[in-house]
Amino acid sequence: RQSQLSEVIEDTLGLVREMARCRGITIEPMIGEVATQVAVAREVLRQILLGTLSYLIERMDDGGAITIAVRESGDGVTVVSEVEGSRRGRSSDAAHLEGLSVLNELAAVQRCVLLPLMDRAGIVGFSLTLPLMERRVVLVVDDNDDVLQLFRGYLTQHDFQVVTARM
Repeated sequence: RQSQLSEVIEDTLGLVREMARCRGITIEPMIGEVATQVAVAREVLRQILLGTLSYLIERMDDGGAITIAVRESGDGVTVVSEVEGSRRGRSSDAAHLEGLSVLNELAAVQRCVLLPLMDRAGIVGFSLTLPLMERRVVLVVDDNDDVLQLFRGYLTQHDFQVVTARM
């Protein structure tokens, strides 16, 4: 139940870019070198991102841009997707709002917080706060330094913090 945030964002962008391109909308990721492990299932995170980006694209006029930024926020990270440029001024219909409630439920099940960003015209973006993966700690006790190094090397590759003690 963990995901590499930058990989999921890139995977999601690959799926929505063509839809955006057909409408003259650019998607500008400003995520930098985010190597953050989040405590959210990959498939669920991708579904939430797909849903929010699709919502924004469908509600925009042709042209304009959507920016996606990742920010640290307390015990987690926040992914902010926001419309830049032209957008439709009409309010959301019931079908669109129902789709957003499903995304909110998906987020809540994964201990995420999904909030709409609003202005007078309606929803102009989303803020999705994700919990970080807690680093697991392992104590390795042995009288052989080679065994301690072997365990340290293997477990460190798998995101464990390794504490060793020699008997």
